[in-house]
Amino acid sequence: MQSIILFIIILEVVLFILSLHYHASKKLQYHNDERWILITSKANHICNIFKEIFLAIICSLFIAATLLKINGSISYNRVFLVLYSLIICDTILNTIMLIYYDKQM
Repeated sequence: MQSIILFIIILEVVLFILSLHYHASKKLQYHNDERWILITSKANHICNIFKEIFLAIICSLFIAATLLKINGSISYNRVFLVLYSLIICDTILNTIMLIYYDKQM
């Protein structure tokens, strides 16, 4: 299990670095023109929806566990790992949406 988590973290870090490079190169290429601002606005909107859905799922799981009186403990390491993954996945999703809208427009 630990090796799977390590692999996922390494994959997320590599994709995060590649997405930062993509953001920087496109920002220099388009010089923040109106088209690029529209593309980033649409991509950010999709990412906000992703975060809202993810947080709604987490909150509903917490409420269900509270109402059903499930006694379980979750380590802080796992909680921080999930939050870290949310932040990284948000950036990766933002990059995917930027690529999609850049090709579409």
